[in-house]
Amino acid sequence: MTGTANGGATSDVRIVRALMLRAGLDERSAALELEIDEQTMQGYATGGEVPRGIVFALMQLADMGRPSQRD
Repeated sequence: MTGTANGGATSDVRIVRALMLRAGLDERSAALELEIDEQTMQGYATGGEVPRGIVFALMQLADMGRPSQRD
């Protein structure tokens, strides 16, 4: 999911933040769950271009709930 001239990056931020909220994750815990750098996750959550794989992974985490609930 990449930004477009129509403000796609803004909608990416909304999607990423909504999925993080649904999963009960902050930027640090999302980065840990996705096994990516925390600064990269911060970029996705603040307007950076978001790869589709990251959105799909966040969707999976959101569907599963908080990581502590899975254990």
